[in-house]
Formats: sequence, structure tokens, C-alpha cells
Amino acid sequence: MFSAVVVGVAFLGFGFIFTHSTLTTLATEFAAQTRGAAMSLVAFCFMGGGGVGTAVGGPLIGSAGFTTFFGFYGLAMALLILLAMLIVQTEMTVTAVGRLSVPEGTDVEFSTEGVATNEGGHSK
Repeated sequence: MFSAVVVGVAFLGFGFIFTHSTLTTLATEFAAQTRGAAMSLVAFCFMGGGGVGTAVGGPLIGSAGFTTFFGFYGLAMALLILLAMLIVQTEMTVTAVGRLSVPEGTDVEFSTEGVATNEGGHSK
């Protein structure tokens, strides 16, 4: 049982590493007027999450045990993923011909500088 917990914690650690870099990248892509708030929220959650998680998780693991704690943790993660999917509906899709479709009002700038094109004007 202990080895399963070690593997689970390792996967959680890798997930955290990849999630942090992804959220930081997404936060830097916000429009200029909201970029500061997005970056500060990501930094606050990243730095504060370790302390809060340890303070809350330690006593819970002590009283309920590893299996129960990580079971509830997994359930909470699944619920948060479902909630995020319902709230955040990303409309950016790349069509089969390579055109990028973004929702109206999105502050996105595109540049074709340095992109090689063929005779039809499509990127190679």
C-alpha cells in the first residue's frame, strides 16, 4: 500500500510542475489591463498553496490516514476539473485548414512576419 502512495504522490508532483508552468504561460497571455492581476493570482496560489496544503493536509492525514486523504483529494480534483470545464469554455479552435478562430472581443494580435508561405498564401 505504501508504494502505491509513493507513486501517487510522484504523479501529483509531476502534475503540479506541469500545471504551474501552464498556468503561468496562460496568465502572461491575458490582455494588458488584466495581466497583472492574473500573474499575481498565479504567484499567490503557487507560493501560498504549499503552506496551506501542508497546514491542512498534515492533521488530516494524521487523523484519517493516507488512503482516505488521497481518496478525497482525488475526488476533489475530479470535481474541480468538471467545474472548470463548465465555467471556462475556451473558444479557440484551430480548423482543419489552419485558421485560428477566437471569440469576438478577444485581445489577440497575430503576426505573419517570418512565416514562409506558398503561392496560395498558406503557411508551409
